Amino acid sequence: NTMAHNRRDTHLSPLQYGGTGVITTKEATHRVLSCSRDPRNLGRWSSMLLSGKQQQKVRIVSAYNPCYSTGRSSVYQQQLRHIRSEQMFDKTPLSLLQDDLEQAISQWLGANEDLIICLDANEDVRSGKLTSMLRAQGLVDLILSRHKDLSPPATHAQNQQDTPLDAIFTTLDVTADIKCGYTPFGMGLPGDHRQLWAD
Repeated sequence: NTMAHNRRDTHLSPLQYGGTGVITTKEATHRVLSCSRDPRNLGRWSSMLLSGKQQQKVRIVSAYNPCYSTGRSSVYQQQLRHIRSEQMFDKTPLSLLQDDLEQAISQWLGANEDLIICLDANEDVRSGKLTSMLRAQGLVDLILSRHKDLSPPATHAQNQQDTPLDAIFTTLDVTADIKCGYTPFGMGLPGDHRQLWAD
């Protein structure tokens, strides 16, 4: 298991919003080669590298892009405080995540790893800046690619416009025998997002 949270902004209260994690179970656990976290220690992503057949390496990444918020304890404001403390005045949490994740993806692809990136983008995954960067790196939205004849549902309970804000992006061959989709709201882990799944 690998978990990440903001280690740079921990003094506000006992409750800290944000963070990511990747968990393995059963037969996948003994295939773990390594784990990594967002190098800025902001909890923006976690990853786990697994070994597969014929020396294939697959990295599973959990990533979170915070939505804009003015709340002092919000993930957006936590990251904005760090950005300002580092005097990166031309950056926002989204632009910094995009730059840093793009650099990490380039390194992972350079190491001949296949990628599965599970993403809460907090923007339309069909047209947002973060997911446009993922597409430019050669990744595809697994669920939308497998079900391109269907209109996607809203993935956040408060969204009334059928906008998918969450996605699974991958370098794997999406024409392979992969099943995937969205769960109904309220099914699975607690929360206000649909759960995305792939098999």
